[in-house]
Amino acid sequence: MTVNSPAGSAEEERRPPATIGVRERLHRIVSPVWSAGPAMIVVAGLLLTWISQISLRVKGIWLAPIGLLLVAVFVVTAACLWRLPWWRSRSVLLWAAFWVTWAVGAAITWNTQPGATGKAARGEISLMAASAAVTGAMILLSRGTLAGQYGFRTLWVLVLATTAPVAVMEILYDEHIVVTRWIEWYFQPHIPAGTFSNPNNYACVLVAVTGTLLAWSLDRVPRWVSVVFLTTAAATTWLIWSTLSRGAVGAVALQLSVVAVGVAARRGWWAAVRRSRAARWIAAGFSVVLGAMIAAAFLVPALAARNPLLRAPKAGEEESDGLRINLIRAGLRYWESSPWFGTGPGTFEYRLGEEKPPGIEDLTINAHNGFIEILSQYGLFVTVPFAALLVYSCRHTVGLRGPVDAGVISRRVELACLLIAFTVTGVVVSSSLALPMWFVMLAHVVVLGWRAETEQPDESQVVDDNDISRQTERTGISG
Repeated sequence: MTVNSPAGSAEEERRPPATIGVRERLHRIVSPVWSAGPAMIVVAGLLLTWISQISLRVKGIWLAPIGLLLVAVFVVTAACLWRLPWWRSRSVLLWAAFWVTWAVGAAITWNTQPGATGKAARGEISLMAASAAVTGAMILLSRGTLAGQYGFRTLWVLVLATTAPVAVMEILYDEHIVVTRWIEWYFQPHIPAGTFSNPNNYACVLVAVTGTLLAWSLDRVPRWVSVVFLTTAAATTWLIWSTLSRGAVGAVALQLSVVAVGVAARRGWWAAVRRSRAARWIAAGFSVVLGAMIAAAFLVPALAARNPLLRAPKAGEEESDGLRINLIRAGLRYWESSPWFGTGPGTFEYRLGEEKPPGIEDLTINAHNGFIEILSQYGLFVTVPFAALLVYSCRHTVGLRGPVDAGVISRRVELACLLIAFTVTGVVVSSSLALPMWFVMLAHVVVLGWRAETEQPDESQVVDDNDISRQTERTGISG
């Protein structure tokens, strides 16, 4: 095995330029650009967060800076492709397979669609293609590294930092920035939507923020930093609560359950509970307190009155659960008519208007379920690789009862929380295919999977359950 020595490195630096190969010269030029990858992830993600305001308020020459930022993102992406074996990552390959089949499926069904769906199809394809390009660049910018993971974490924190002032303004003054002559505010007053046109959309994006903050607090960070992350997550949860989105609040509850499992793994409590009576009492007490808090949210009148999970949907504000079920049934009927390649992009609303099914008064309404929308419009040809990507990503969340390396546990919790956010967005938002942040969540999931595939755990940071058990037996103190 060859070992690089300082003398050898110095000799390499003194080599005449003529003896340095073209690939080596290119590597010396390109590799310093890689450090800009995480920053470009943040830039791209914030552009997608504020895309509604950019499209509504930025016109003409003022679009030039936005264009320059996008050019910078793709230039750095091209540099990050140098010597990047992205094809070795199954997560990246499955993500690419999903988008390739989507493009092929859309092309196959394009000529079979009614003429009335042309505008809707072009709009959907354009938006999804743009989302694929930008989020694909974000994945490559990460290079499957820890720095790339931190880039996505920083992005979600800045999404909160840049939209929370807007949300607070909405809560206090009932003034909304996504209101135009085309979009009217028909929700309850003083409900925040941030930079989005719907409180549900904003709530689901904040679920991704909350999950990231909770997972980051489990990483190898100082205790005061963990406190800051947890406090910020609590404030974000309050914003989610203010949107009155029942699905988003339920998703945060699931995330807290995942974090509880992560905390137990982080502290070695799984082994301690099996071996230590004191640890069992602590676990039982924690369970009682948690159960009491959950029960209070439903039983205490003051809390139950503000519990979105108990609030009945109101006409004109949120579609009822029965309407969502009817929309799902309609989507499944349309899929049955063309199971392999679907009915084509942008056809759900058209077929709804043609069918006029009972129980659905607004025939221009969206599917309100991104997963059903993909199945009905693109068929099994696209749905199978899409589902394979999600199932494979779930594989990287298991094992929290094994090694207690903080970085590994934090990443697994983060991945599980992002999958929860991605799922609830898909089933709550009126049309998640038109929400670029949905695909940003998916890109984050892919990067975490890529990171899991390439990371070699630090043996000095990994402790086996049996070691913790033996330590507990000797000291009588849980880990």
